Amino acid sequence: MLTEDLNIENQQQVWDRFREGDDTAYSLIYKEYAHVMFSFGMRFTTDRELVKDCIQDIFVKLYSKRQQLNSTGSIKFYLLVAMKNELFNIFRKNITFYSIHTMEYDLASDIQLEDKLINDEESIERNNMISQILEILTPRQREVIYYRYIEELSFAEIEQLMQINVQSIQNLIQRSIKKVREKFPDYVLYALFPIIFQ
Repeated sequence: MLTEDLNIENQQQVWDRFREGDDTAYSLIYKEYAHVMFSFGMRFTTDRELVKDCIQDIFVKLYSKRQQLNSTGSIKFYLLVAMKNELFNIFRKNITFYSIHTMEYDLASDIQLEDKLINDEESIERNNMISQILEILTPRQREVIYYRYIEELSFAEIEQLMQINVQSIQNLIQRSIKKVREKFPDYVLYALFPIIFQ
């Protein structure tokens, strides 16, 4: 798959090929990242059709303006930012229906988190444990843990997405991990989130 062996250099090459009009590169980007964008979008709303429409709109805009696009070192991050901006623009236009200030992540609909972390016969037990762990966190803490340890974004990327400084991000992460460690033993956390201990 594209993301599995796509290092920074290759991402830039694929993106540049797309900007130069290579339809194969465009198709690869869509096939690899549309589902990531969908899962990400569903963290902000339960309206599946709205999220699908946003993805289509983003890719139509990208294609029509491809020669004007800047280079990027991370296609996924570029698309996640585009997705968040697209959704927030819609929320602002329809402020009666959506409130960007009170938006919280719906843990029950966060299917892709479980898809990424759970892949074996112990899925039910792990699913319950992950739900218990995330339920004790605030929406903001869940958001930062998701970006850092599930999507593996850098602090600079998280700063741009959450619009808070790096120190605030680090504080949120530390408080989240401390809160979880007070409730669960380290060996449970290591089994579920080994990257936290690296």
